[in-house]
Amino acid sequence: MKVAESPNGGVYPVGSVIQLVPTEVMVKQPKGFNDITHDWEFFELNVSKDGTTINKRGFAEVVNRFVRETRTDRALFSHLRSIQGRICELQ
Repeated sequence: MKVAESPNGGVYPVGSVIQLVPTEVMVKQPKGFNDITHDWEFFELNVSKDGTTINKRGFAEVVNRFVRETRTDRALFSHLRSIQGRICELQ
């Protein structure tokens, strides 16, 4: 919440994990890990009744809903809040 509420933006702490759907997750890595994604690493997951495995991991090349929204951590948070609002409306 600190990042979203800051008028100057901010950075998610290293180790932050965001997952909105079972097949996609993103993890905040240390500064300098990847400039293009602002240090986010993306994972495409295979989910089955037997467990979850990583199908693909990487950066902008991993098909993921979040890739376009990582211009800044604050832009990402705003995007996540809008998604959350739409999900609540559907429930």
